[in-house]
Amino acid sequence: IENGVKNGGHETGEIFTPKEVNTLVARLIDDKREFNVINDPTCGTGSLLYSAYNNLNKKESLLVQGQDINNGIATIAAMNMAIHMDGHYHIQTGDSLINPQHENGKEHALTKYDCVVSNPPFGIKLNNSALDGDDIYGRWGDKIGLKIPSNNIDYAFLLHIVKSMTAEGQGYCILPFSTFSRGKEERDIRKYLIENGKCIKGIIALPVNIFYSTSIPTCIIILDNKNSSKRDSIFMMNAKDEYVKDGKKNTMSEENIKHIVDV
Repeated sequence: IENGVKNGGHETGEIFTPKEVNTLVARLIDDKREFNVINDPTCGTGSLLYSAYNNLNKKESLLVQGQDINNGIATIAAMNMAIHMDGHYHIQTGDSLINPQHENGKEHALTKYDCVVSNPPFGIKLNNSALDGDDIYGRWGDKIGLKIPSNNIDYAFLLHIVKSMTAEGQGYCILPFSTFSRGKEERDIRKYLIENGKCIKGIIALPVNIFYSTSIPTCIIILDNKNSSKRDSIFMMNAKDEYVKDGKKNTMSEENIKHIVDV
């Protein structure tokens, strides 16, 4: 577990995702579709990325790509993939927001993925001008009409995921639940995602106190580009009571996870 390491323009926060949250995200993925490549732009030690890979069919032909801002942590992720995976993987080091390593061969064009999963660090402040203004990858800025707030860049990670999905790609991002109630600038981003992108398919509110470094309410934002132009509603589930006590922390049992996925 790493806290407060400064690298690439902003501080990295907690990078450890609880096993049961990894399992939940992996089982939420619609694995009936064709998968060629999956990605985690904030992969940490790779636990969430590996869980997603492990839950998909046709693993032998699947390419797994990840990136982390910290070289030491990215090295651990690569080691984990080498030990546990049968397929192909590519783990890079760098800040995914400022210097994404996976481009599709064209200048300033991000690789498109069939599935993107991410548990980005929560509540990072903007202290790099590279995120303040226009964006060469077209994730925010003047052309999009969106500005990343300086006091919290949670939405920068979400917009990065949206831009990294194929035309029928899906994404799963874990963020604080307060993401849906903060400030005017973030309200503009929410409006854009719902009215223009129509890419938010569902939101699942998770129990409090299930992360090791924070007890704040969190949620899983489900993104899906398939048939998004026809989308006229967002599925919302309050799963705050789907937990069991585990000492001072809360955790989700197999029954809790199954109930959420079934619903």
